[in-house]
Amino acid sequence: WLTFAASRSTTIQYPLPFNGNLIRSYVNANEERRLGVVSTLGSNVTWIPTVGNARSAQFTADGSILYEEISPDRKTRELKVTSVGGVPRTIWKDYDDRWYSPHRRDSKLLVSPDGESVAFVSDRQGWVHLYVMPVDAASEKEAKQLTSGNYLSALGSWSPDSGRIAYHHGVDGNPMERFIDVVEVTRQPYFRCSYTQTAQRLLMFQKVSLNGKNANCRQSTNPARLIARTQAWF
Repeated sequence: WLTFAASRSTTIQYPLPFNGNLIRSYVNANEERRLGVVSTLGSNVTWIPTVGNARSAQFTADGSILYEEISPDRKTRELKVTSVGGVPRTIWKDYDDRWYSPHRRDSKLLVSPDGESVAFVSDRQGWVHLYVMPVDAASEKEAKQLTSGNYLSALGSWSPDSGRIAYHHGVDGNPMERFIDVVEVTRQPYFRCSYTQTAQRLLMFQKVSLNGKNANCRQSTNPARLIARTQAWF
């Protein structure tokens, strides 16, 4: 199976009352967003009903599809699971009366290599932090918060054995540095090890090696220039 997102958009005039009638500005507006599933052997597309922006669709161990859906007003974010042709079920929901703040790479979610768990971020505690829960969870009570504190966290990658997650984060009172840590999700309390830190550099996490022993990230003393480097986990 192959899953994909599709949208239909149009161009609308953006209101600029302070410019009078002399300037016109246009923006793209999405009229319809869909999440589709199709067989790699060829078949008709099965459309999954969505209301907002559906993205980050991934398959779980039993062949279900897990994805994220952001409401049109960007105040609600839901993690949903569905089978092909089934009815979506929400396993996690965030709501903010202003807007859901994590976006783009900070709003990443990752199904584990064994397809049994999903790692994601949420800002429901006021700061963006990491969580993990079973993909077949019956309620949000099954979710476990992996990081906490007055700093922002962002997902990197699962280890191949689905036992660890590498991620990058800041520290309380120091927005100029980023750190790469590894959290072992099979231990309670969750065990964290710090491996890489930067000295006032931009740091972005990339991928874990196939043998689970190395992590690749990009860093730079100049945010306009990113340099790839590899850091050993253990």
